[in-house]
Amino acid sequence: MQLNKHIGIVAPSFFIEKEQNFANGIKYLENMGAKITFSEHVFSKHFNTTTTAARRANDINMMFADKSIDVIMATDGGCRAIEVLEHLDYDLIANNPKPFCGFSDITHILLAINAKTGIHTIHGIDVLNCFGAPDTQQKELNIQHFCNVIEQCTNIPLPHGPMKKPSRKW
Repeated sequence: MQLNKHIGIVAPSFFIEKEQNFANGIKYLENMGAKITFSEHVFSKHFNTTTTAARRANDINMMFADKSIDVIMATDGGCRAIEVLEHLDYDLIANNPKPFCGFSDITHILLAINAKTGIHTIHGIDVLNCFGAPDTQQKELNIQHFCNVIEQCTNIPLPHGPMKKPSRKW
């Protein structure tokens, strides 16, 4: 399997607690052909997260602004991702659409980005808990499905603008 994409790695929730899983995940991605760029605060530690909410949001904003990044991926889930929502630049994100993926606590960010911009987000895979996990048949299947989704998402234009409310009356 190949994943010849430029992946921006962000840590909007937990700091990197499982360092070996993280190293394994990055190595796995690179072996698949991915080019990796780390956000400024990925390796920081601030209480049980990486840095302040504003700085974590800025890391995400900068990955969306970087035209060379194809996909943005969270390191891990955890807690405190909800703090970044008010600091995200949704106009910047809407004007630079690209897949953002993660799960667990990252769901707050995925849902906010989707609701406010209409951009598709991908719930279900990150660096530590998938790419960095021990090798199993299920891991390989998850990665295969992920690669298929990423290939589809990065080869078709993503919609711009917030989602429209249904016109149905209940």
